[in-house]
Amino acid sequence: MTHPSQPGAALTGALFDAMPQLGWTADPDGRVDRYNARWYAFAGVTDEEAAASDWTSIVEPAERPRVAERWRQCIATGEPLEMELALRRHDGEARWFLTHVEPMRASGGEVVGWVGTHTDVHALRRAHEAERRRHERLRRLFEQAPLPIALHEGPEHRYVLANPRARELVGGRELEGKPLLEAHPELVGQPIVGVLDEVLRTGRGIQQDEAHPVWLQNSEGDPEERWFRTSWAPVRGPSGEVEGVLAVGVDLTEQMRLRRELVASEVRAVRANHAKDEFLAMLGHELRNPLAPIRTAFELMDLHLGDRELRRERDIVERQVGRLVRMVDDLLDVARISRGKLSLRREPLDLARVVDEAVETASSLFDSKGHRLTVDVPPGAFVVEGDPDRLAQVMANLLINAAKYTPPGGEVHVSAETEGGAVEASVRDDGRGLPPDLLARLFRPFEQRTQTIARSNGGLGLGLAIALNIVEQHGGTVVAESDGEGQGSTFTMRLPLIDPSALLEHQRAARAQRRSAQELATVRRRERILLVDDNEDAAQLLAARLEKRGYDVTVAYDGAQALDAVAGLRPDVCVLDIGLPVMDGYELAGRLRAELEPTPRLFALTGYGQRADKERAREAGFDRHFTKPVGFQDLVDAIDDHEA
Repeated sequence: MTHPSQPGAALTGALFDAMPQLGWTADPDGRVDRYNARWYAFAGVTDEEAAASDWTSIVEPAERPRVAERWRQCIATGEPLEMELALRRHDGEARWFLTHVEPMRASGGEVVGWVGTHTDVHALRRAHEAERRRHERLRRLFEQAPLPIALHEGPEHRYVLANPRARELVGGRELEGKPLLEAHPELVGQPIVGVLDEVLRTGRGIQQDEAHPVWLQNSEGDPEERWFRTSWAPVRGPSGEVEGVLAVGVDLTEQMRLRRELVASEVRAVRANHAKDEFLAMLGHELRNPLAPIRTAFELMDLHLGDRELRRERDIVERQVGRLVRMVDDLLDVARISRGKLSLRREPLDLARVVDEAVETASSLFDSKGHRLTVDVPPGAFVVEGDPDRLAQVMANLLINAAKYTPPGGEVHVSAETEGGAVEASVRDDGRGLPPDLLARLFRPFEQRTQTIARSNGGLGLGLAIALNIVEQHGGTVVAESDGEGQGSTFTMRLPLIDPSALLEHQRAARAQRRSAQELATVRRRERILLVDDNEDAAQLLAARLEKRGYDVTVAYDGAQALDAVAGLRPDVCVLDIGLPVMDGYELAGRLRAELEPTPRLFALTGYGQRADKERAREAGFDRHFTKPVGFQDLVDAIDDHEA
């Protein structure tokens, strides 16, 4: 800067004072010879005070030595000075200024003075600092984010940024600065490259709603399948053009692994459940086959036994067989319940009849234990809609449960009362009672009270679970109550009531149907029946009972014998065991239908009682399906029912 012959003379006082900056001038040795008005206003000093110090007196004390040293160097070298400094105002506030000191030179170049200005940049400095802090926060968020985040730029999708989580997915390899396919050659041919191309080309973001697989090299360099749900967003430059793509992913690899394990576990559970059902069906078949002839033999013995002692022993055996039959039925019921295939036959019912049947079922157990049973359920007072056999099974289970867990000579009371449009039938005993922890789990399958080593109460722990399911399917509930051990128990079944007139109408229809069946049976009593069962004892006993009812019965023990017999027999009804050797009952049914005209009615008699077995029998052409041990009257009714 060229200095006039008299330094500072060219700057009028008015111009100097009007400057928005703080200003001062100094001689060649740096001694200030003038401050402008802004300076005085900022520093708050008098001329005398200003003359006694120099311009560095308002610099922050901590910085003052460094600034003074720098100022001395400039004076010595003639170099200009430019620094951002914190200057302290007279009220103590420190503000940032851009300090600029220039030497004024004569025409020969020698320094003839100095001019200094201080421009207030406090607001700008604060804005820059805020921006720096914001940028730093974003950087920390980027670095610490639990999600993999990467910024790609250009057609090669070069990595501009990649946070630690993104690098961790590839074994910690450095990614920034590398094109995508150089960093991940394994991505060649994978969809992710096309997605980045599309976002860069169209400027439209893409968000995945579901997890997608990506193969990436792990730290050992081996390909590894990982699952991500990723969002890609375009990144635009100052003029709005798309410069890159920001990718944010959610690593769902572990969740997908757990999901696959869960699916595999569910498949295993389904298979295991299916195997369990198959086992229960086979168990039922194998147990029912020997039970059928035993039960038939009991019924035949009734016709011949006169000895009272033998009859007593026969009754004992029959009770135990009945107990075994109930356990087999319970096992099969649990299998049906677990598959949601427990079927119900609904009709209007008098609850008193249901209770009577249940009492009859449980009476032998009550007699053997010497219990006193009282029943207060008036006939006709409570009409419900339901399956008579299943509801009787529920009440029998509650009665048997009470009898089991009541010491000999105890009392059991059955009662019913109306409550809010429903009937509550209760079985109350004065037996062992229930501990609170057992009440919460009493209706679970296979759950029982603690048994002694002798297992004197026996059973499988299925009765209450089955009872609850049956009643719930009727729109009701079963609850257990007890004040504790030794205080007895009360089990209450609640069912919706219906209009009593529905029961009367149902009874009229049933009587008319029975009369029709009896009339038809009188006309068609001598029907020809072919009975095929490889269990010779069971076949002979059932044939004997049918012959006593007046039917003409021919017995065969396998499919070949049956086919030989039908040529001259021309049967009206064929009762076929399914589990025959060589040629099973399904195949035999097909042969009989093909060879006989008119086709006889076909009844399946088998230990397989699952719904799938009944469906298969129907598809094979059977008209009816009976599960062993069949109720004899049910079989007779089916033979006489020519609509079957």
